[in-house]
Amino acid sequence: MNVDGALFPNGCMSIGVVLRDNKGCILISQAIHSTAIGDIQSIEALAILTGLELAKSYNLRILCIESDAQTLVKAINSQETCFFLCCNLDNDIRLLMSTFEACNLNFIRRDENHLAHSIANSKSNWLGGLSSSLFDVATLDIT
Repeated sequence: MNVDGALFPNGCMSIGVVLRDNKGCILISQAIHSTAIGDIQSIEALAILTGLELAKSYNLRILCIESDAQTLVKAINSQETCFFLCCNLDNDIRLLMSTFEACNLNFIRRDENHLAHSIANSKSNWLGGLSSSLFDVATLDIT
């Protein structure tokens, strides 16, 4: 699963989530665009939490989460309180991660997270398949 968050100058935010199977095929994607809940770290955390909830709704048992928010990934994996996050999102993320048979949170570079980044920057709301404009972007993450 790839996730990304974006914060825009107008006070809005977007998150992008892409669920894939173990072969890299896209199962579903989600975009949420709304008023920002806080700073970019909190938005990135919300993207992870949203992705976890989506994966849970699909009854996935094993999950690998990839995010380009390095500071956040390190903080969540360290089990320390993330004082920079709003709404105790770190605790919610850890709790939901613990409900999976196996769940890892990994840092990846932005240039390896093309699709989630593009979805987050689409400033749209959807749940389902990809728009035709994102098909080419989808191939960048798996090549």
